[in-house]
Formats: sequence, structure tokens, C-alpha cells
Amino acid sequence: MLRIFIIVLIVIAVVVIAIVGRLFFSNTPFDEKSKFLFIHTGHISREEVMKTMRDENLVKNPGSFEMLATQMDVWPAVRAGRYEIKRGASLFQIARMLRNGSQSPVNLVITKLRTKENLASIIEKRFETD
Repeated sequence: MLRIFIIVLIVIAVVVIAIVGRLFFSNTPFDEKSKFLFIHTGHISREEVMKTMRDENLVKNPGSFEMLATQMDVWPAVRAGRYEIKRGASLFQIARMLRNGSQSPVNLVITKLRTKENLASIIEKRFETD
């Protein structure tokens, strides 16, 4: 009887570990090489970031990501910027990236410009300036 009980407990533990692993180590749902998460100044709240992640379809299970990010104390540390989420990234990697502020660089290529207004327009499109 004790042996059957131990086997049942082991099976339940394996199932629970598989479910937790599927939720937190799941891959990103997009097929592109990477996608970018843009967090604008003034929109750093948990609700705004989660809305953006849902709208852009950046994670398979946004609820699991929100729970994990809360446990990892991500929300007070999130900064405005551009974050690159690569295909196959786990929820842990994304949460760690947001918590550490690991932003991807923004390239600014200045080509033939005629006026200062054209330069200002290009900079405005790439950065949060006006």
C-alpha cells in the first residue's frame, strides 16, 4: 500500500513539474527572429507593460509572465526603452531583461539631409524627443 502511494506521489510531482516548466519555460509565440517591446516614458506601469505585451503577442501566456514578474520584483525596476525579445526566449529571460534594464541599442543613420527639420524628424522617429 505504501509503495502505491509513493508511486502516485511521484507521478503527481512529475506532472506538476511538467506543467510549471511548460508555463514558465515556454517559448515565444512568434516566428520572426525577434520582436521589440517599446516602453515609453510615462507608460511604465505594470498594466501598461502587460497591455503592450498582450497586444504585440510577445509571450504565449501573459498571465504566467505577470505572476513571474511580480515574484521576481520586476515592476519597480522597469525602465522606459526598447527591449529585444528573441524567438525562443523563456519567461525568465524576458523578466530578467526587464528587471535589469537590458535594452537593445537604437541605431541612427544620418543620410543626405537638407534641413535641420529633416534631421529633427528622423531623430523624433527613433527616439522619444520632439
